[in-house]
Amino acid sequence: MLTEQFNLDDALWAFRTDGEEEGIEKGIEKGIEQGIEKGIQIGEAKHARKVASMLRDYGVDMEIIINTTGLTEYEINQLTSEDTA
Repeated sequence: MLTEQFNLDDALWAFRTDGEEEGIEKGIEKGIEQGIEKGIQIGEAKHARKVASMLRDYGVDMEIIINTTGLTEYEINQLTSEDTA
């Protein structure tokens, strides 16, 4: 009986451990996906600011810059050389 209980405990522990490992793996995968998505968003925002700055420097009409980049007039006016480097 003691051996049977020990084997059942081992089986339950193995099952729990496998489930935890699977949960950790899924969590890591989701974290990586979210990190990649966030990186893409940051890159797109930086690109929009750079384009807006260039267009502004060329004297392009503010409405065209807004429509092209999706930035607001306030955001465009706040751009500095540090934002577009």
